[in-house]
Amino acid sequence: MDTHILVVDNEADIAALVADSLAREGHRVSTATSGSEALATAISETPDLVIVDSRLPDLTSVEFVKQLRKRNETRDVRVILLTAGDNEPDQVDRLSLGADDYISKPFSPQELVLRVGSVLRRRP
Repeated sequence: MDTHILVVDNEADIAALVADSLAREGHRVSTATSGSEALATAISETPDLVIVDSRLPDLTSVEFVKQLRKRNETRDVRVILLTAGDNEPDQVDRLSLGADDYISKPFSPQELVLRVGSVLRRRP
């Protein structure tokens, strides 16, 4: 499997947990700690999927998804949001703006791997 996944989280322990879980499943994983770094990586490397924390210090997850969707090279990149303490209307808003799925923190590595597989199966 040569699926490239970009993990974006400013919390190093969460990013490491996600990256390690996905690498063990055979995915190629890159990480970023900010929205601006993630956008630059997504544009230059065009990952198959981005897993992004909903609360980045420099860019909201909604703005991040909007930026991905408006560029030709990243328009079709799948996005899973990692959310913490968000309510249902917030989650619905994020999905309606272009995210493919979300995972609420705390989450299990097994749930993460299963949701990633589900989103990747829906690829065009």
